[in-house]
Amino acid sequence: APFYYLPSTAADNPYISDEVRDAWKNLPDAEYERFVMGSWEFTDDPDQLFQAEWILNARGAEPIMGVPRLAIDPARFGDDESTFCRLSGNTLVSLEAYAKIDTNRQADIGMALASNTEDPINGEDIRIDTVGVGGGVADAMTARNWQITEVIAGGKAWRRRDSYFKFKNVRSQMWWEGAEKFRLGLCPLPEEIPPRLFADLVSMRYKISADRMVEVEPKDKIKLRIGRSTDWADAYLMALLDPPYTGRPQRVNFSTVGI
Repeated sequence: APFYYLPSTAADNPYISDEVRDAWKNLPDAEYERFVMGSWEFTDDPDQLFQAEWILNARGAEPIMGVPRLAIDPARFGDDESTFCRLSGNTLVSLEAYAKIDTNRQADIGMALASNTEDPINGEDIRIDTVGVGGGVADAMTARNWQITEVIAGGKAWRRRDSYFKFKNVRSQMWWEGAEKFRLGLCPLPEEIPPRLFADLVSMRYKISADRMVEVEPKDKIKLRIGRSTDWADAYLMALLDPPYTGRPQRVNFSTVGI
C-alpha cells in the first residue's frame, strides 16, 4: 500500500493544553517558528546563549540525586513573579512561581520548601537574590534563625579554582556556567519541560569581550526586549550554580554571605 506524508505541527496537536499554548507565545520568534510551526529554516541567534537542542536533549540526561538546594528569586506587586526552585544534586525537584505576594509570604514558602525534604536545606544551599525586595525575604528568614546565602546578581563573580573566562557579574556567571552544563548534557529535565523555563532559557543573549569577559543581557534590557523577566530561568540557574571555591576541602557553613 502507498504511504502518504501528512505534514503537521505542534499547534495541530489537540491534546496540548491551553497553558502550554499560552507559554509558546513567550518563545523568541525563531524558536516559535521551529518548534511550534515546524519551520526549520530558522536558525539559532548567534548571540543566543542556550541552544534549543541542548534543552531538549536534557530530557535524556542522567539524574544524579545529591545535595539539596533551594533558590529564591523574589518579586513584589509587579509583572515579575516570585520564583522558587528546588534541586537534588543535578535534578530539578520543583519549580514554582507566585504573583504579587509580600516578603513574609515569600519567606514562609521558602522555609516550607527547605523543610520539605529528608535532608533539610540550609546554609550555603539556600540562595536568595537579595537585590531589592529580596533583602526583605532574607531578613524575614534569618530573623527566624534560618541560614541563607545572599546572591547579588550584579556583584562580583564567585571565585573559581580555574576558569578560562571572566564574568562581568554573578548573573553572567550563573547563566554561562549553566549553559555549559547543558551543552555537556549534565542537567536532566523532565520529559514535559516547563514551557516557561524553556522560553526563558532560549531568550538570553550574551557577548564576550577581547579580554574573555562574559556578559549576559541585563535583566532590565531583556525584559524590555521580550516583554517579561526571565524569573523561572533565573531561579533555576541560581540553584544550579556551584558554590564559591574556598580552597578548603570541607563544606562551608555560613550565616549570610554578600557575594
